[in-house]
Amino acid sequence: MGITADSFLALPQKTKTVTLTADNTAVTMADEPLLLLGSDDTTAANRTFTLVASSIVGYRLTILFTTGSSTTAQLADTGIQKLSAAWEPVQYGTLTLISDGTNWIEVSRSAN
Repeated sequence: MGITADSFLALPQKTKTVTLTADNTAVTMADEPLLLLGSDDTTAANRTFTLVASSIVGYRLTILFTTGSSTTAQLADTGIQKLSAAWEPVQYGTLTLISDGTNWIEVSRSAN
């Protein structure tokens, strides 16, 4: 018996939606691989956020910035966020990270 296209089922994507309405927000992820992130402010430094450590080694997280083109936020390259530089997304910007069990390590980013 061979594998056919009908052998595969589309799996639903687990997502978490967070809209930043205050500065210095800690975002905790459970097992959702996609964070739909928004902001209500036009200045990145007014809507900073951090990610809470994941104990799951190999956990991949993609953050998609979803709010309008005039809003933004900032994820700093400090603490457990191991980024190439601070991330200040615009609408449809993405950041993909992987967890080593403590730190979030940047894999890629796109400004889209």
